Amino acid sequence: MSKFWERLVKVTIESAGQQITLNDLKVSFDITLIKGEALNEGTVKIWNLSPSSLSALQKAKTTLILSAGYAGTGGMATIFKGDIGEVESTPQGADIVTKVYLFDGLSLLKGKRVSNSWSGSTSVFEIIRALGRVLGTTVSFEGALKDKRFESGFVGYGNTLQVVKVLCSKINADWTIQQGKLSVYEKDTSVISGVFLTASTGLIGIPEKLYKKNKPIGVKCVSFLLPLALPNDIIKIESRNIKGAVKLTKINHVGNNYEKDWYSKLEGVSFA
Repeated sequence: MSKFWERLVKVTIESAGQQITLNDLKVSFDITLIKGEALNEGTVKIWNLSPSSLSALQKAKTTLILSAGYAGTGGMATIFKGDIGEVESTPQGADIVTKVYLFDGLSLLKGKRVSNSWSGSTSVFEIIRALGRVLGTTVSFEGALKDKRFESGFVGYGNTLQVVKVLCSKINADWTIQQGKLSVYEKDTSVISGVFLTASTGLIGIPEKLYKKNKPIGVKCVSFLLPLALPNDIIKIESRNIKGAVKLTKINHVGNNYEKDWYSKLEGVSFA
Protein backbone atom coordinates (compact mmCIF):
# COMPACT_ATOMS: atom_id res chain seq x y z
CA MET A 1 0.00 0.00 0.00
CA SER A 2 2.98 2.32 0.40
CA LYS A 3 2.88 3.34 -3.28
CA PHE A 4 -0.57 4.93 -2.85
CA TRP A 5 0.71 8.20 -1.45
CA GLU A 6 0.48 11.85 -2.43
CA ARG A 7 -2.70 12.31 -4.42
CA LEU A 8 -2.25 14.23 -7.66
CA VAL A 9 -4.94 15.99 -9.68
CA LYS A 10 -4.90 18.41 -12.59
CA VAL A 11 -7.68 20.13 -14.51
CA THR A 12 -7.01 21.42 -18.02
CA ILE A 13 -9.47 23.75 -19.75
CA GLU A 14 -9.33 23.84 -23.55
CA SER A 15 -11.17 26.78 -25.07
CA ALA A 16 -10.76 28.62 -28.39
CA GLY A 17 -7.40 26.99 -29.08
CA GLN A 18 -5.97 27.90 -25.68
CA GLN A 19 -5.26 25.84 -22.56
CA ILE A 20 -5.51 26.77 -18.90
CA THR A 21 -3.99 24.32 -16.41
CA LEU A 22 -5.15 24.16 -12.79
CA ASN A 23 -3.07 22.02 -10.45
CA ASP A 24 -2.99 23.88 -7.15
CA LEU A 25 -6.69 24.15 -6.25
CA LYS A 26 -9.08 21.97 -4.29
CA VAL A 27 -10.83 19.63 -6.75
CA SER A 28 -13.39 16.86 -6.38
CA PHE A 29 -14.80 14.62 -9.08
CA ASP A 30 -17.38 11.93 -9.76
CA ILE A 31 -16.87 10.27 -13.16
CA THR A 32 -18.75 7.32 -14.68
CA LEU A 33 -17.38 5.32 -17.61
CA ILE A 34 -19.47 2.79 -19.53
CA LYS A 35 -18.61 0.80 -22.64
CA GLY A 36 -21.18 1.23 -25.38
CA GLU A 37 -23.21 3.92 -27.08
CA ALA A 38 -24.23 5.71 -23.88
CA LEU A 39 -22.11 8.78 -23.16
CA ASN A 40 -19.64 8.72 -20.31
CA GLU A 41 -20.45 11.55 -17.94
CA GLY A 42 -19.41 13.14 -14.71
CA THR A 43 -19.06 16.22 -12.56
CA VAL A 44 -16.00 18.13 -11.40
CA LYS A 45 -16.03 20.68 -8.58
CA ILE A 46 -13.31 23.32 -8.35
CA TRP A 47 -12.86 25.65 -5.38
CA ASN A 48 -12.10 29.36 -5.79
CA LEU A 49 -11.47 29.66 -9.51
CA SER A 50 -10.03 32.88 -10.83
CA PRO A 51 -12.43 35.04 -12.87
CA SER A 52 -10.46 34.29 -16.06
CA SER A 53 -10.63 30.51 -15.53
CA LEU A 54 -14.36 30.68 -14.78
CA SER A 55 -14.90 32.75 -17.92
CA ALA A 56 -13.05 30.12 -19.99
CA LEU A 57 -15.25 27.34 -18.59
CA GLN A 58 -18.39 29.24 -19.59
CA LYS A 59 -17.42 29.67 -23.23
CA ALA A 60 -19.08 27.57 -25.93
CA LYS A 61 -17.24 24.51 -27.28
CA THR A 62 -15.03 24.19 -24.22
CA THR A 63 -13.45 20.88 -23.18
CA LEU A 64 -12.26 19.87 -19.72
CA ILE A 65 -9.55 17.27 -19.17
CA LEU A 66 -9.28 15.66 -15.72
CA SER A 67 -6.05 13.89 -14.78
CA ALA A 68 -5.44 12.15 -11.47
CA GLY A 69 -3.25 9.58 -9.80
CA TYR A 70 -0.58 9.00 -7.15
CA ALA A 71 3.01 10.19 -7.00
CA GLY A 72 3.99 6.67 -5.88
CA THR A 73 2.52 4.93 -8.95
CA GLY A 74 4.05 7.00 -11.72
CA GLY A 75 1.99 10.16 -11.55
CA MET A 76 -1.23 11.19 -13.23
CA ALA A 77 -3.23 9.76 -16.13
CA THR A 78 -6.21 11.22 -17.96
CA ILE A 79 -9.37 9.75 -16.46
CA PHE A 80 -11.84 11.92 -18.36
CA LYS A 81 -11.95 14.28 -21.31
CA GLY A 82 -15.37 15.74 -21.94
CA ASP A 83 -17.45 18.55 -23.34
CA ILE A 84 -18.95 20.95 -20.83
CA GLY A 85 -22.72 20.80 -20.59
CA GLU A 86 -23.34 23.23 -17.73
CA VAL A 87 -21.40 25.32 -15.21
CA GLU A 88 -22.68 26.40 -11.77
CA SER A 89 -20.86 28.62 -9.27
CA THR A 90 -22.24 28.92 -5.74
CA PRO A 91 -20.89 30.33 -2.46
CA GLN A 92 -20.12 27.87 0.33
CA GLY A 93 -19.05 29.79 3.40
CA ALA A 94 -15.94 31.77 2.45
CA ASP A 95 -15.44 29.77 -0.75
CA ILE A 96 -16.88 29.84 -4.25
CA VAL A 97 -17.41 26.32 -5.60
CA THR A 98 -17.81 25.81 -9.35
CA LYS A 99 -19.53 22.61 -10.46
CA VAL A 100 -18.95 21.50 -14.04
CA TYR A 101 -21.19 18.92 -15.74
CA LEU A 102 -19.28 16.89 -18.33
CA PHE A 103 -20.25 14.57 -21.19
CA ASP A 104 -17.76 12.57 -23.24
CA GLY A 105 -18.40 13.25 -26.92
CA LEU A 106 -21.39 15.55 -26.46
CA SER A 107 -20.20 17.72 -29.35
CA LEU A 108 -20.13 14.65 -31.61
CA LEU A 109 -23.87 14.11 -31.10
CA LYS A 110 -25.06 17.63 -31.78
CA GLY A 111 -26.39 18.17 -35.29
CA LYS A 112 -23.81 16.00 -37.05
CA ARG A 113 -25.55 14.65 -40.14
CA VAL A 114 -24.14 13.11 -43.27
CA SER A 115 -25.36 12.95 -46.87
CA ASN A 116 -22.71 11.30 -48.96
CA SER A 117 -22.14 8.44 -51.35
CA TRP A 118 -19.13 6.25 -52.08
CA SER A 119 -19.02 4.76 -55.55
CA GLY A 120 -17.39 1.56 -56.69
CA SER A 121 -15.62 -0.84 -54.37
CA THR A 122 -15.30 0.83 -50.97
CA SER A 123 -14.24 -0.60 -47.60
CA VAL A 124 -16.22 -0.26 -44.38
CA PHE A 125 -13.10 0.98 -42.58
CA GLU A 126 -12.60 3.75 -45.16
CA ILE A 127 -16.19 4.94 -44.82
CA ILE A 128 -16.06 4.95 -41.00
CA ARG A 129 -12.83 6.97 -41.09
CA ALA A 130 -14.55 9.45 -43.42
CA LEU A 131 -17.49 9.69 -41.01
CA GLY A 132 -15.04 10.33 -38.19
CA ARG A 133 -13.84 13.37 -40.12
CA VAL A 134 -17.46 14.51 -40.45
CA LEU A 135 -17.74 14.25 -36.66
CA GLY A 136 -14.46 16.08 -36.21
CA THR A 137 -12.67 13.27 -34.41
CA THR A 138 -10.29 10.38 -34.98
CA VAL A 139 -11.29 6.73 -35.27
CA SER A 140 -9.59 3.68 -33.76
CA PHE A 141 -10.34 0.04 -34.55
CA GLU A 142 -9.94 -2.44 -31.69
CA GLY A 143 -9.67 -6.20 -31.69
CA ALA A 144 -9.33 -8.58 -34.62
CA LEU A 145 -11.80 -6.74 -36.85
CA LYS A 146 -11.94 -7.79 -40.49
CA ASP A 147 -12.75 -5.16 -43.09
CA LYS A 148 -15.46 -5.73 -45.68
CA ARG A 149 -16.16 -4.02 -48.97
CA PHE A 150 -19.26 -2.66 -50.66
CA GLU A 151 -18.61 -3.66 -54.26
CA SER A 152 -21.45 -1.50 -55.60
CA GLY A 153 -20.81 1.53 -53.40
CA PHE A 154 -22.55 2.86 -50.30
CA VAL A 155 -24.88 5.74 -49.49
CA GLY A 156 -24.85 7.30 -46.04
CA TYR A 157 -27.65 9.67 -45.06
CA GLY A 158 -28.91 10.99 -41.73
CA ASN A 159 -27.44 11.03 -38.24
CA THR A 160 -23.74 10.26 -38.63
CA LEU A 161 -23.46 7.94 -35.63
CA GLN A 162 -26.51 5.98 -36.79
CA VAL A 163 -24.73 5.43 -40.10
CA VAL A 164 -21.65 4.31 -38.14
CA LYS A 165 -23.87 1.83 -36.28
CA VAL A 166 -25.14 0.37 -39.58
CA LEU A 167 -21.58 -0.02 -40.80
CA CYS A 168 -20.49 -1.64 -37.53
CA SER A 169 -23.16 -4.30 -37.98
CA LYS A 170 -21.42 -5.32 -41.23
CA ILE A 171 -18.15 -6.14 -39.45
CA ASN A 172 -19.48 -7.60 -36.16
CA ALA A 173 -18.53 -4.47 -34.24
CA ASP A 174 -19.92 -1.89 -31.83
CA TRP A 175 -18.91 1.72 -31.28
CA THR A 176 -18.22 3.86 -28.26
CA ILE A 177 -16.87 7.32 -27.52
CA GLN A 178 -13.96 7.43 -25.08
CA GLN A 179 -12.20 10.74 -24.30
CA GLY A 180 -13.75 12.41 -27.32
CA LYS A 181 -12.60 9.80 -29.82
CA LEU A 182 -14.69 7.29 -31.76
CA SER A 183 -13.67 3.71 -31.05
CA VAL A 184 -14.97 0.80 -33.15
CA TYR A 185 -14.39 -2.50 -31.40
CA GLU A 186 -15.05 -6.15 -32.07
CA LYS A 187 -18.08 -7.47 -30.22
CA ASP A 188 -17.15 -9.47 -27.11
CA THR A 189 -13.50 -8.40 -27.32
CA SER A 190 -11.58 -7.43 -24.17
CA VAL A 191 -8.24 -5.98 -23.11
CA ILE A 192 -6.08 -7.66 -20.47
CA SER A 193 -5.07 -4.76 -18.23
CA GLY A 194 -2.54 -6.37 -15.92
CA VAL A 195 -4.39 -5.08 -12.83
CA PHE A 196 -4.35 -7.63 -9.98
CA LEU A 197 -6.43 -6.48 -7.02
CA THR A 198 -5.84 -7.86 -3.56
CA ALA A 199 -6.02 -6.38 -0.08
CA SER A 200 -2.33 -5.43 -0.44
CA THR A 201 -2.56 -3.92 -3.95
CA GLY A 202 -5.50 -1.57 -3.51
CA LEU A 203 -8.67 -3.63 -2.99
CA ILE A 204 -10.91 -1.97 -0.39
CA GLY A 205 -13.29 -4.14 1.62
CA ILE A 206 -14.91 -7.31 0.36
CA PRO A 207 -16.18 -7.58 -3.24
CA GLU A 208 -19.90 -8.11 -3.75
CA LYS A 209 -21.21 -10.89 -5.95
CA LEU A 210 -24.12 -9.97 -8.23
CA TYR A 211 -26.91 -12.45 -8.85
CA LYS A 212 -29.85 -12.79 -11.21
CA LYS A 213 -32.41 -15.51 -10.57
CA ASN A 214 -30.00 -17.01 -8.01
CA LYS A 215 -27.22 -17.29 -10.59
CA PRO A 216 -23.97 -15.32 -10.26
CA ILE A 217 -23.69 -12.77 -13.07
CA GLY A 218 -21.04 -10.34 -11.95
CA VAL A 219 -18.95 -8.59 -9.33
CA LYS A 220 -18.84 -5.18 -7.66
CA CYS A 221 -15.80 -3.97 -5.76
CA VAL A 222 -13.99 -0.82 -4.64
CA SER A 223 -10.29 -0.10 -5.02
CA PHE A 224 -7.85 2.72 -4.53
CA LEU A 225 -8.15 5.06 -7.53
CA LEU A 226 -7.32 3.27 -10.80
CA PRO A 227 -6.94 6.15 -13.29
CA LEU A 228 -5.99 3.89 -16.22
CA ALA A 229 -8.95 1.51 -15.88
CA LEU A 230 -11.38 1.44 -18.80
CA PRO A 231 -14.61 -0.44 -19.51
CA ASN A 232 -13.92 -3.78 -21.22
CA ASP A 233 -10.58 -4.20 -19.41
CA ILE A 234 -9.96 -7.57 -17.81
CA ILE A 235 -8.65 -7.39 -14.25
CA LYS A 236 -7.92 -10.10 -11.69
CA ILE A 237 -9.38 -10.05 -8.18
CA GLU A 238 -8.31 -12.17 -5.23
CA SER A 239 -10.20 -11.94 -1.94
CA ARG A 240 -11.65 -14.33 0.57
CA ASN A 241 -14.89 -14.70 -1.42
CA ILE A 242 -13.79 -14.08 -5.04
CA LYS A 243 -10.81 -15.27 -7.03
CA GLY A 244 -10.62 -14.87 -10.79
CA ALA A 245 -10.79 -12.60 -13.81
CA VAL A 246 -13.46 -9.91 -14.27
CA LYS A 247 -14.31 -7.93 -17.40
CA LEU A 248 -15.18 -4.38 -16.40
CA THR A 249 -18.51 -3.00 -17.62
CA LYS A 250 -18.76 0.14 -15.49
CA ILE A 251 -16.27 2.32 -13.61
CA ASN A 252 -17.03 5.15 -11.19
CA HIS A 253 -14.03 7.30 -10.22
CA VAL A 254 -14.60 9.41 -7.09
CA GLY A 255 -12.02 11.76 -5.64
CA ASN A 256 -11.28 14.84 -3.55
CA ASN A 257 -7.67 15.94 -3.18
CA TYR A 258 -8.33 17.60 0.21
CA GLU A 259 -10.65 15.01 1.78
CA LYS A 260 -10.91 11.22 2.16
CA ASP A 261 -12.52 10.22 -1.16
CA TRP A 262 -10.05 8.78 -3.68
CA TYR A 263 -11.25 5.48 -5.07
CA SER A 264 -12.74 3.61 -8.03
CA LYS A 265 -15.98 1.62 -7.90
CA LEU A 266 -15.72 -1.26 -10.34
CA GLU A 267 -18.47 -3.41 -11.80
CA GLY A 268 -18.00 -6.32 -14.17
CA VAL A 269 -18.79 -9.84 -15.25
CA SER A 270 -16.81 -13.00 -14.57
CA PHE A 271 -14.40 -13.80 -17.38
CA ALA A 272 -13.08 -17.29 -17.93
